[in-house]
Amino acid sequence: MTPQPPLHASRLYDDGGCEIFGDPGLVFPWWSVTKTAIAICAFRLAEQGQLDLDALLPGQPFTLHQLLTHRAGLPDYASLPAYHAAVRADEAPWPRDALVEAALAPGRLFAPGQGWRYSNVGYLLARERIEAVAGQGLGALVHAQIAGPLGLDSVVLAQTRAEFGRVAWPAARRYHPGWVYHGCLIGTAPDAAHMMQALFAGRLLRAETLSRMRETLRLGGALP
Repeated sequence: MTPQPPLHASRLYDDGGCEIFGDPGLVFPWWSVTKTAIAICAFRLAEQGQLDLDALLPGQPFTLHQLLTHRAGLPDYASLPAYHAAVRADEAPWPRDALVEAALAPGRLFAPGQGWRYSNVGYLLARERIEAVAGQGLGALVHAQIAGPLGLDSVVLAQTRAEFGRVAWPAARRYHPGWVYHGCLIGTAPDAAHMMQALFAGRLLRAETLSRMRETLRLGGALP
């Protein structure tokens, strides 16, 4: 039998206990956990009075909250065969505007608020909105709003192949994180667990804000 790779993970408990599996110092791509960090930053900025989650974005028919909940009606670049081919060919990431133009070419899938469709493009626009409001790039914003207050020293917004070369998975080390257009954080498993535990324990958001972030959407059928 082929030996299984070791498990590197972290488990936190309500009483403050922490169980570590494997090497706690290894760095991993956080992939779409980065979306959770973007959403936390957006909700914290709203709590601080810096933005209105329910206001239409400038020049757009949807709100930041609709972007964060995948309800803006936007398509996703994951549906583009050329995108996947370029990633497999190890090409440099496309310019932002070229990617957005290609992804949005089919037009909106539904009127904002009237459906649900997972969209990385939506989170790219959400990232850009919170960066504009805060006057900070995403890496600095995550540090100010999440990593700094929680002491998550491993968390970095990877932007180059060299930075991604630190991750524990050999197959991912040459990947260009620019292909993740909303951004890709890297960090340790314990720091990822601490961020999520702090979120759900109410240490990052007020109770009413966390309740809104955790709203359940009833979609009425199988996911598209």
